[in-house]
Amino acid sequence: MSEDDIDDISAYYASINLETIAPRLAEIPLWPGAIDAGKAIYNEECKSCHRKNGMGKSRKSIPALALQYSQYLFRQIKMFQWKQRVHDDDPEDDTFDEFDDRQVESILAYISSLAPNNKK
Repeated sequence: MSEDDIDDISAYYASINLETIAPRLAEIPLWPGAIDAGKAIYNEECKSCHRKNGMGKSRKSIPALALQYSQYLFRQIKMFQWKQRVHDDDPEDDTFDEFDDRQVESILAYISSLAPNNKK
């Protein structure tokens, strides 16, 4: 695939509102962890791009996190830490380097609590 094809497909998927077309896909299991600790980290490190509600900014190609399965997000974070994936199109980005697994678990617990089926 060309880079343009990949960009077009990515833009298409980013534009889909899963809550509207497939409500069952929005049923995300609550991830075990310290939600309050995760919220503090999320608000410091993630909120400015992925928004307070975790739904990202599709116009800026910033993905939603709140409707992603935590197992998937855990793997992506590990790939960022292992430098197997680039975060924010910046190979020098070290956002995840400082987090241990307990902190990652807390972030995921908070993100999973943002899913519509987990809101209190």
